[in-house]
Formats: sequence, structure tokens, C-alpha cells
Amino acid sequence: MRIPARSYPLNPTFFLWMLVLIWASLFLMRWSAPSDLLDKDQERPAAYMADAALNGNWIVQVDDHGRVCSKPPVYTWIGAGLMRLSGRINAFALYFPSALGVLGCCILMWHFGGRHFGYNAAFMGASFLLLSSIGIRILYLARTDALFSFATFLTACIGYGCRCRNWNWLWFWLAAALATLTKGPLAVVLAGGGLIGLIGVVPGTRRSSRAGQLVGISLYILLCGGWLWLAYIQLGDAVVDKLIGRELYGHTNWRSDRFSFNYLFFMMPSLFFFSRFFPWSIPAACGLWNVWKKPAVDRDERAFERFVASYFGFGVLLFSVFPHQRADHLFPLLPAAGLLAGRQVVHWFSMRNWQRYMLPALLGIWLLFGAGFSVYYFKIDPATNPWFDRTAGVQQLAAKFEARIGNTEHLYFVDAPYGLQFYLNTMKQRISYEMAARLLNGNETVFVAVRSMEALKKCLPPNATLHMVIRWPEAGSGFIYLVSNRDIRI
Repeated sequence: MRIPARSYPLNPTFFLWMLVLIWASLFLMRWSAPSDLLDKDQERPAAYMADAALNGNWIVQVDDHGRVCSKPPVYTWIGAGLMRLSGRINAFALYFPSALGVLGCCILMWHFGGRHFGYNAAFMGASFLLLSSIGIRILYLARTDALFSFATFLTACIGYGCRCRNWNWLWFWLAAALATLTKGPLAVVLAGGGLIGLIGVVPGTRRSSRAGQLVGISLYILLCGGWLWLAYIQLGDAVVDKLIGRELYGHTNWRSDRFSFNYLFFMMPSLFFFSRFFPWSIPAACGLWNVWKKPAVDRDERAFERFVASYFGFGVLLFSVFPHQRADHLFPLLPAAGLLAGRQVVHWFSMRNWQRYMLPALLGIWLLFGAGFSVYYFKIDPATNPWFDRTAGVQQLAAKFEARIGNTEHLYFVDAPYGLQFYLNTMKQRISYEMAARLLNGNETVFVAVRSMEALKKCLPPNATLHMVIRWPEAGSGFIYLVSNRDIRI
């Protein structure tokens, strides 16, 4: 029998504001740290947002290569909307949807976990989510993982309410539509994994709720299928080939040459969890064990712990057999792991009557981990990852071009990273070296951004005159060159 965890004699809203404060401090720290926009495949989401905000392609977007977006548009819509409000594409709009997704996960943990495990345990668990290496990484990453995690856990929690509180299943399917339009239909599968744990604990779906199921499923198909249909009308088969062929089917195809398998393959998600969520993965594992070995006495708490444990365990098993494995894929499962860890830590403190030390201990952990993350993201990571220097170089080049030339109408991009366009507040399709050579050989003043001067010169006539406007770095082997057919110096 588990000893019930005691709660702090504080208003639950206090814990919510503390979570918001921790979240805001970490986001501001990452926002002010050096940028690695050119790394971790962040340029594509940036290009999608810019395509919507600057070019008006709100239904479906393409990157600077002309390739169709790899994910549905909710993440893009939020960031592009912020860009339109600010009047310029910018880093805050690019990263804020991810930060918003992490905050949403914490609020769900506080709300649902607090009602069943106590607000102190929910607060501890949500803090562990924030103060973890994977949490701080996802918090400031231009990818859909954080927003998808929020929508997935929201879907699962609403599903729990539908099974245990007779909520209307319409809300479940609307949340599932939000998740699907963020990254894909996997959210419905993961949420169903949590509901598996309620079999035998709570009654099945009531007959009166089947109407909500029907309406909800219909709306789900209408919203998700409607967007896919509109995207298909705009860009044709390329949408189906990318979103369904390469992304949905391709990431679950065992025979694909894109993935390699070894004897550790099926263990990788578990290893990712224990390493990326460490040290909080240890109490989470203990909490998972206790759900099976020492179930809660209270029926509501026992149902919720079964739901949380099943959601997490089913997700880990699912990702263990998926051929496409990345540590970030586990983030939708971490709110459940955080709740198990938070309750376990509160239980340990309660057994020793150390409840009064829990809040000071967490504040100390916040300061310690915050300082450690600051050192890492301000000093260690920029010193060891060359993409930080390249991002800074591209940003400097863009600033100099804007200060001297300003207008990007006659600036063309061959193989320059999209980060240069991002900092120049533009979104254009790349051109070939042959097209760049024809433009440079014309009468109109043009500027061209390239990575390889040798490849460009091979396409130019022998008597063509080429002027170096600016390059980065200024000495040694160049990473990017900005040239013109006129002698213009910056």
C-alpha cells in the first residue's frame, strides 16, 4: 500500500505561476544565447513560415529548394502569424511555438496531475520536464515536436476524461485534429495507448456518448482531410508523395534503405529516455514500477496512474519497433514520465517527513540546472559546434548587406543556406549556377550568394568580370560569397 503524498499548504495557482516563471527564465536564457539556426534541420521550418508570412502560401508551403513542406501547417501558422504581426520574419516568431508547446505540456501536467496526484507532485513533475536536457532542447528548437507533444498529451487527457468523467468525445477528436494538423495521426495511436490502461478499471464507453464519437470522427476527417485536399489542389501529387509517401509511410517502412538496424535497435528509445531525461528518469522508472507493484488505494488516483503508465509504456514500445528513431520523438511521452517522477519524489520526501524541504530543494535545482544550461548554451556548445559560427557569420553578412544595399530585389541565391534569407527578411527560390551566370553576364546590376566560386566561374564566359561584394569568413576558405557584376564594396 502506498503512503499518500502530502500537499503543500499553498494555493494551486502558486505552483502554476512558479512553472511559468521557470519556463520563462529558460526561454529567455535560450533566446539570448548564440543561435544555431543553420543546424538541426531548422532552416526548413523557417522557410515554411517565411513562405506563408511573406509569399502568402498559407495552405501549403515550400522551402527555398521548392520542396513541399514535410509536416502539416499548425506550427507554421502560429509562427507565420507572429511574423505578420511583427512585420518581419524573426527568431522569436520562429521559436515561440515550440516554447508554447512546452508550456502547454506543463499546464496539462499541473491541471490533470494536480487533481489526481496532488499539485505538489504535478509541480515537481512539470519542473523536471523543464529542467531536463531534452526539455531545454525542445523548448527552443524550430521543429514541431513540442507543439505536437502538447496536442498529443491534450488528446490523451481528454480521452481519459471521456472514459472516466463522461466528457463528450467530440473534444477528443478536435484535440486529435489539432495534433494531426501539427505533425500527423500518431497522436491518436498514442492517446489510445493511454486508454488501454483503463480497461477493467472504469466502465466502457456509454451508449449516450456514441453520438459525440460520430460527430467527432466526422469533424476530424473533415478538418484533416479538408486541409490535405486543399493542399493537393494547390501543389498536386507532390503533397501526397511527401506527406504520405515519404513522411507517414516512409517512417514506418522497415524495408526502407533510409534506416539501419543493429542489436541495440529495439533498446534505443529506452536508452534515449534514461539518458536524455536523466536524472528524473530514475524516479520515473521507480514510479512506473510502483503503479504495477503498489497501486494507489484511491480509485480515481489508481485509474489516473494506470492511464499515465499505460500512455508512457505503450509509447516506448511503439517507438521501439518504429524504424525511424530519434530522441526527440519521445517528448510526447515525457509529461507522463514527469508526473510519475514527481509523485515518486514527493512520496520519498513524505516517507522521511521532509516535505518542508521540497520547495527549497527544487528552487536550488532550478538555479543549479539553469546555471549549467547557461554555461553549456553560451560557452560549451558554441565552442564545439561549428554551425554556431556559421550562423553568426551569415547573420553578420546579412546585416552588412542590409546596411549598405538594403533592397534584396536584385539579390539571388544559388546554394547559400536559407539562414541568409531568413536574416534578410526574404523568401526566394534558389536558382542554378547557370542561371546565376546569365544574370551576372547581363546589363542589370545583380547580386548572387553562392557557396562555390569555382562552380560559378565555370559557368561564366572567359571575359566576364566578377566583383566580390562581401564574403564570410573574410580570410581562409570561404563558407559563403556574395558577388556582383558591378564594383560595389561593403
